[in-house]
Formats: sequence, C-alpha cells, structure tokens
Amino acid sequence: MRQKLFIAGTTLAASLLIIPASAQVPGPSSEYARAIFTVVQQQWEHDSYNSDLEPSSSCAARIVQMPGGDILSVDILPECDFNKAGRAAIVEAVRRSGPLPYHGFESVYQREIRMVFHAASISDHQARDAVQAANAQVKKSVAESDRQWEATVGLPMRRADYTKQCSFHLLWEMPKLRLQHPTAVIVTVDKSGKVVGVAGIREESIDEQLASAFRATSPCEPVPAELVVGAGTVKVGPILVGDRRD
Repeated sequence: MRQKLFIAGTTLAASLLIIPASAQVPGPSSEYARAIFTVVQQQWEHDSYNSDLEPSSSCAARIVQMPGGDILSVDILPECDFNKAGRAAIVEAVRRSGPLPYHGFESVYQREIRMVFHAASISDHQARDAVQAANAQVKKSVAESDRQWEATVGLPMRRADYTKQCSFHLLWEMPKLRLQHPTAVIVTVDKSGKVVGVAGIREESIDEQLASAFRATSPCEPVPAELVVGAGTVKVGPILVGDRRD
C-alpha cells in the first residue's frame, strides 16, 4: 500500500511517497507523512530555488532510516531531472533533516521512504522575488523612519538628558559665591565635559566671579560623541544661579 502526501496551501517543494516495509504492515498515517515532509521541506526549501535547477523539474530519492529516525542512506532514483549539483543538494538536505520524526509514530514507522523533490516553478521564483522586494522596501522605510526619529526625537532627547545632568553637576560642585541677584547663564563645555565658556542667555558678559566659579568646577561627564558639534563643544543651560553663601 502506498500513500502520497499533498499539503494544501504549501509550495510543493517536495512530495512524499512512503513505501511500507511489507504488505502486512498498515500504511503510515497522514500525520507521520506530514511530520517527515515538514522537516525535510524545511531543509530543501532554500535549495529548491537554486538557479542551476530547471524550474518545476523533479527528482526522486529513496531514504533508508533506522528506528529512532537516524538516516542510513539517501539514494537518487532513476526518475531524476536534476544535474549533479541538484542531486548532491537533495542528499545534503535529507541528511540535515535527521533524525527524522519517530517518537509518537512507532506504530507506523517505515524503514524505507521515497520522496520526490521539486525545483521551484517560475511562478514560485516570481513570488519570492516580489516578497524580497517588498521586504527590502519595508526595511528601507523603517530605516528612514528611524533616521527621522533619531534626528527629531532621539538626538534631542539625549542632548536634553546630558545638559540636565551636566547642569545639576555644575550647580552642585561649583564653589560658594555671593551674587547680588539670580543670574541665568549658558555654559559651554568641551567634549571632555570641561567648562570652556560662560555667558548670559543673550550672549552678554556676566560677572567674572561667576564665570570663574564655573571654570573652576570639576568637569561634567564626557559628552557623547553624537552630541558634539561644530568646534567640538556643547551648550548647557540656561542655568539659573542664585546666592551660594554658606
């Protein structure tokens, strides 16, 4: 008794024909055939699109397995349209599939299996090319979206986080001083985080005592490379400084 498996909705890269060991042994269940088909199909799918294979051509092979699913041999049968490379690809695909499904199928195990492998058809190639083109377009769109997000959201967020942390550090660490009134300033730090400039929020000069206090403060954390622009500096602020007497 012979049983042939066709799976609806699946590209038929390989069709499966199982040969029972003897006429007295019941034919294998469709679940057993499907399980073997699935594991071999997964290994053969990529090879079925090989450009060396004639589209829609086929090749039959005999697989001999041990109880447990270990593969003993893979032989190419006379009914084969494939060239030498295609035949070798079948053997490798089957051996990569081992061990074949066995546990749960002991009662329907068959030592010898015949499989017919099909090269992808022209329409299969066209469908795959269309999917690959669509995936490439999606990938390109996602990359562009990521770049836009980085420019409009990601980078500004990291810059804001850095300036906030640096502002807090400078206010916490700067020496004590007396000011007549609170002053808002913009501090410029180099890529090492060291203060290299202090000015009012409108770029006006500020009290030299306040500027000196900022320059004497220990550096902030080094500036992340992607935040460094122009002359290699970053503006921090505005920072509002009040009277810092003991």
